[in-house]
Amino acid sequence: HELGAAHLLHLSGHEGTDGFASMIASHQGVAPEPLPEAPPALPAGGLAALAATPRVMRVRRFIEGLGTGRPIVLVLDDVHASMDGLALAWALTADPSTLPVLLVLTARAEGLAAAPAEAQALAALVAQAEVLRLELAPLLPAEEQELLRAGMGLSPPLAHRLAQVTLGNPSMMVETLNELIARGGLRPDATGFDAPPAVPLDLPE
Repeated sequence: HELGAAHLLHLSGHEGTDGFASMIASHQGVAPEPLPEAPPALPAGGLAALAATPRVMRVRRFIEGLGTGRPIVLVLDDVHASMDGLALAWALTADPSTLPVLLVLTARAEGLAAAPAEAQALAALVAQAEVLRLELAPLLPAEEQELLRAGMGLSPPLAHRLAQVTLGNPSMMVETLNELIARGGLRPDATGFDAPPAVPLDLPE
């Protein structure tokens, strides 16, 4: 994918150990050669040791190969669910050399609370890298409705239900809606896309 003059890469934490292959395939348009297996547990050396494994270093080399003459924007979503993403961020920031890459990491507070190993790894990463940290508050009710009704084209009832279950978290709104679409739960009506009240809105894990 391209973002102006930059390469745009996206790694979703919820894809687990398949995330690296999906990220590379999305950019190249074809599946990559199989990557080395992820270790079953965090090595004794912590995040730095994981960042030095052949699996992570191969992905770093892929990113380095993109950086010739063009900057890179790498979005690592939900790193509370992705030790792979944290290890890649460490590999890219511990020895940045001249690689023109901007890392954007996202994590949920409740996700970090439920994942102490990832929370500790993220704290180690923040301590060794130059980081700008932004804490995003939930959307205000008017902002929720603008996103859900004007931005996503949802009916007022569905927009209200989705805002209630996601507590104003835009990322959860998008993921919950994607799950609903994948299950075929949406239907068009006169006021926008709707879902029957009996259709559950499943929050992402």
